[in-house]
Amino acid sequence: MKNLDRYHAQLIGFSGVLNVVYGTKIKGGIDTGEPSVVVFVSKKKPMSMLSLGEVIPVKCDGIQVDVQEMNTLDFQLGSTSVSKLPPSVQKRIASGVSLKDGSS
Repeated sequence: MKNLDRYHAQLIGFSGVLNVVYGTKIKGGIDTGEPSVVVFVSKKKPMSMLSLGEVIPVKCDGIQVDVQEMNTLDFQLGSTSVSKLPPSVQKRIASGVSLKDGSS
């Protein structure tokens, strides 16, 4: 999908966002196969705990946004915990690693 850079720029500024990639929606631990803009966050919070400015949009240009919690240690280079994740998650992580503070 050609707009990933724009979606990344739009969503990476939200509090707790680690990375933004294209992938498929995960619901109840099952990959639905539905194309999605996947937003990895350090900690998912209930909507009641978020201010209006912290709520990640549910769609980007009509494409479903899927917010997934990811341990920040999984983004460290050389971490072996990534190899324990399902292949669909490994693929999304391998597509690009970007931490909010600019580390990689």
